[in-house]
Amino acid sequence: MVQELAAKKPGGKWIILGQKLTPEFEVTSGVRRLSEQQMAPMRELGIQLTQEVMEKETGNAFWDAPLIVPGRKGTNVDLPRKPGEISKSWAKFSATGCQVKTDGAWLEVMFPGLEVGVFSGALQYTVYRGTNLLRQEVIGKTNEPSVAYKYVGGLKGFATGDNTHLVWRDAARLACTGLRKG
Repeated sequence: MVQELAAKKPGGKWIILGQKLTPEFEVTSGVRRLSEQQMAPMRELGIQLTQEVMEKETGNAFWDAPLIVPGRKGTNVDLPRKPGEISKSWAKFSATGCQVKTDGAWLEVMFPGLEVGVFSGALQYTVYRGTNLLRQEVIGKTNEPSVAYKYVGGLKGFATGDNTHLVWRDAARLACTGLRKG
C-alpha cells in the first residue's frame, strides 16, 4: 500500500494526491503462434520449420492475435484457439520486505512476492530525482512457453469528488484529455 502520494512545485507546499492507495495489475495471457506472414520468408530461404525453430521465432510473432478465439484460419499456426488457452488474473501481493537501489539519479524500491497468472516476480516503484514522476511496474517471469500477454495497471483508492479533474498528455505533450466527475 502506498500510504501517501504527494507532489510539489519548487518552493511550494506539498499537495496530497492520494492516501492508502493500492497497486492493481490485471494480466490476460494466451498462447502466441507464428503467423503465415512470418513463416513464408523462412520457407523461401529454405529454413526447415522444426519445433525448435518455431519455438525460437514465436517470440517475434508481433502480428499474432493470441486473445481472439477462435482466430482466423490461414493466419497462424495451430488454429483454432480454444477459450481455455486464455486466462485473466489479478495480481496478488505477498511482500514481506523490500530491496532499495539507487544510482543517484533515481531510486528503485522492489517488493518481491508478486503472483499474477503464469507470472511471478516483484512490484517495483522508481522515483526520478528532480521530477514528479513515479513509475509502478511488475517485474515478472514465466516458465510457460510462447506466452503472449497484455496488462492493465494502476493505483486504486484515489478520492473523487465533484471537482475531480484528470489530465494526461502523450509523450510529445501534444494531446490533452480531461475527465471531470459530476
